[in-house]
Amino acid sequence: MKIMTLQKVVKTIKKMDAETAVNESMLTDLIDHGCIPSYKHGNRTVTEFDAVVLCLNRMLGMEDSDQIPRVRTIRGAVRELKIIRPDIGIGEDQIRTAVGRGWVDTIRIGCRAYLCMQQFEEPYVRRFIDLALTAVERKQTTSDHAAEQVGALLKKSSGVPMVKRVRHER
Repeated sequence: MKIMTLQKVVKTIKKMDAETAVNESMLTDLIDHGCIPSYKHGNRTVTEFDAVVLCLNRMLGMEDSDQIPRVRTIRGAVRELKIIRPDIGIGEDQIRTAVGRGWVDTIRIGCRAYLCMQQFEEPYVRRFIDLALTAVERKQTTSDHAAEQVGALLKKSSGVPMVKRVRHER
């Protein structure tokens, strides 16, 4: 049991993982929401380091792990993936779609979503690969519809074909 200030917790995590997205304001927000137990010592907030690691692992879907999660923003995860796992071909849009649909465990603070890089290792990476297949199928369906629409326009007109882009309101 290591009791530390939030600044010291962040510094310790950054020592082990220099690229981490864990910061003091993130921990403060998690404390405010009751996820991390803490107490005031004078004007400083202190907490147990092990409780922070346990909370982050639980929120990021890594309950069986006692290691410090490698937390990244979506953009940071994509940057790191291009370096460490270029073979899986997961892009930012796929990750954002998975996060938006709730297929991936994340910590949402404000408009940012934080995720764990261990989710890109087996067996967790299957979520993204399944999503990639549906995205490819969706693109194929869209292009088929576009070809049908152009074909219908060509059949209707007797003159020079002209395609006008129509935007639909959502």
